[in-house]
Amino acid sequence: MLSISLTELRRYVGEMRSYLVDFVFMSLNDIFMIVGLIAGVVGRESDMARLHQVIIGLLVWRISASAIQSMSALLQSELRLGTFEQLLLSKTPVTQVILIRLAVNIVIECAVFMVLCVVGLMALGKPWTSALVRPAEAVGILIGSVGFVGLGMLFCGWTLRFKRATSVARFASNLILFFSGLLFPLSSVSAGLELGARFFPFVWLQEWLQEGSSRLTFPWLLVLTSSAWFVLGSWSYAANLASQRRRGSTSHH
Repeated sequence: MLSISLTELRRYVGEMRSYLVDFVFMSLNDIFMIVGLIAGVVGRESDMARLHQVIIGLLVWRISASAIQSMSALLQSELRLGTFEQLLLSKTPVTQVILIRLAVNIVIECAVFMVLCVVGLMALGKPWTSALVRPAEAVGILIGSVGFVGLGMLFCGWTLRFKRATSVARFASNLILFFSGLLFPLSSVSAGLELGARFFPFVWLQEWLQEGSSRLTFPWLLVLTSSAWFVLGSWSYAANLASQRRRGSTSHH
């Protein structure tokens, strides 16, 4: 497990060096997005609690987007290069390899994103301490991440079946951004959209995080939805992987 993590870390750092210009402009794009969202949602208000909620909400969105898009992209890359079949024959289960690689990607991307959040806050003249994650919030985010990984595994299953599902994964991550309650309350959309959004863990995580110091209850609905999506995603991935094994090939042709 450690060797796989170190290998993935070296690969990630190597890609950052090899594609430095792309990484720099991607970071600049993230900073502009962070600044724009903070300015649009918080504006000139001095409400530190609201500012902190927006930053944590953006972090949750980045984790969910990374889990959904990275898993699909990692698997799609293996399929395109023809190395996925080699992973199937390795001693380490392929699912374990993908999950470890995903974990490393999420940790690195979140660390970079939080640094960019600090830069964005300083650019707006707002205190960078608003980006600090509290222990209770970290626990909630970890619970929600179980569901995010489940969604990632769901799209992995789709990638195994359809060979390419990154556009669907990107669409899903955008839905999370706009229908998590981060940018506007769900009560402002139609009842049908609000009901549909509540089947996903990011809504319950966002609401639980927004309770702040008044939090008195355990996030049962967050646990329930996260667990349900993890089970559904795992089942979809396993079913599609078994189908590909029966076919005997994961080729794009």
